[in-house]
Amino acid sequence: MLNEEFKKALAQMQANCSRSEKCCYDIKLALKKKQIKNSDIEQIIELLVDDKFINDERYALYFVRDKFRLAKWGKQKISYMLKNKQIAQEYIGLAFAEIDDRIYRETLKELIVKKRNQLSEPDKYKAKDKILRFAVSRGFETALVFNLFDELGI
Repeated sequence: MLNEEFKKALAQMQANCSRSEKCCYDIKLALKKKQIKNSDIEQIIELLVDDKFINDERYALYFVRDKFRLAKWGKQKISYMLKNKQIAQEYIGLAFAEIDDRIYRETLKELIVKKRNQLSEPDKYKAKDKILRFAVSRGFETALVFNLFDELGI
């Protein structure tokens, strides 16, 4: 028979997962904060996976889509964040396959042009350095940034 603490924690996590997409790592952290036993945590996660409340592959797809389209993050930053949440590299790769390379380049190009227009730096090299650091901090690949610099004449 399941104890009341277990049932309550399971119900809370089901409600939490119903409100927004979660991964196993998020649930594990939330349950540890509630000081649930490790054996119960594993059992709750197993039940949530079986009932399709959580799915790391689905989470990776939504995370990549949201962070790229809404936050305008690059693949490196998104990948780093997903790895920190212990998402399998296989799922990260599948999620990145959903991003069209042309749209990815266009998004970076828009960010570079917007940043260049915001800068009041008279020194061309310092401005280029600031734009590069900005783009890389957003998680875009350095080689792609330099490629677009050449394309844009920066």
